[in-house]
Amino acid sequence: MTDAAATNGSVGVNNGGKRAALERERAVKSALGRGFLAGFVDLHWEFFRGVSSTERNDDDDVLKSQMTTPQGVMNRIDTLIESLMSLLSSAAFGDALLCKLVSVNVFSAITAGTNNGSDAKDKKKTYVLVETSQFLAIAFTLRFGAALAEQVTRSVKKCTEKNSNTSLSAGSLSS
Repeated sequence: MTDAAATNGSVGVNNGGKRAALERERAVKSALGRGFLAGFVDLHWEFFRGVSSTERNDDDDVLKSQMTTPQGVMNRIDTLIESLMSLLSSAAFGDALLCKLVSVNVFSAITAGTNNGSDAKDKKKTYVLVETSQFLAIAFTLRFGAALAEQVTRSVKKCTEKNSNTSLSAGSLSS
């Protein structure tokens, strides 16, 4: 076997290894994205169904006993925002999907808690349920927007630094 043949063979193996690594990375990114989207949908279902403003009580009806407390929702929000930041930094979502997610957030902020299953027998409890759910939905929407803004800022800074470095290199070449 000649040196050229050996070199070409090893390049092919390296390319195959790189392809396999890229495929694994893509699969991991895809799985993380699907996990985030599942959590996103579940959280918005909680917003729509209504978030109890107090701890669960066994005396409450079945629907209310299944509701999540505000602290539980805040913990889920924290987890989702961390996951979102990771996914944004690896460019796992396209612009169109991000726009759709923002739209879902705004819709939830407006309609949160309106499907609480009650016939409004106790208007004060219903009002508190809707108010609590909307507060949490708005909080998530704002944190989601802040995460997007942070990623945009990082991307702009990176492009600016890259362009200034390219300008400096081109300037030194022309001198």
